[in-house]
Amino acid sequence: MPDFRILLAIHAPIVETLVAMRLDTLLTECVARQHQDWASPFELPLVFDPDWRGYRASQIVYLATPQQPLVSQQVTCVSSAASLERDQVKNPPTRIKERGGGMIRRVTQRPALLPAYVAFHGQGEAQACAELLTLLDGIGSLHSLGYGEFSIVSVDDDPSTRWRYRSRPADQATDDLDCRTTRDYEPLMAYDTPEAVIRPHRILRATL
Repeated sequence: MPDFRILLAIHAPIVETLVAMRLDTLLTECVARQHQDWASPFELPLVFDPDWRGYRASQIVYLATPQQPLVSQQVTCVSSAASLERDQVKNPPTRIKERGGGMIRRVTQRPALLPAYVAFHGQGEAQACAELLTLLDGIGSLHSLGYGEFSIVSVDDDPSTRWRYRSRPADQATDDLDCRTTRDYEPLMAYDTPEAVIRPHRILRATL
């Protein structure tokens, strides 16, 4: 199976998840939506690596261009609709305060990234993976609110083997990576239990 890169153009800030997004975990959600079944594991159009106990699929790589650098910003969202008092809707209108006194915060600030593009690297059926990604309405947290909106720019051959930019078992060597790594505790596949791993840093950056 050939190595490939899927290039996505980003149209809205991406609110990062606690665990870095990987191509295989996104495709797992896509296949679950396709079958309307989130309880059963389905086979993905990716090569499975028995040594790494996971698919050959990278985590998200943030790409910048000379004209559009990677931007970090704060996005605002309502913490809970139930925390908004009913008497805020009245005449004359009153300003909804960010803090609700003894109540929970009504408005939450979340860190987000706005890159020009992001890339996912993998090994397997590139076009099948790209078609599955179109089933998503966005990537990252708060995608249901419009954050992380994207469109697919291209699907290319990629001899760089950057699918290795992903979590691997803690006993695996990392001398084949050109990025910094750290030890953590997370699942190697979407339906696995967390275990000791070595992974790249959550925010991988590159220039397009």
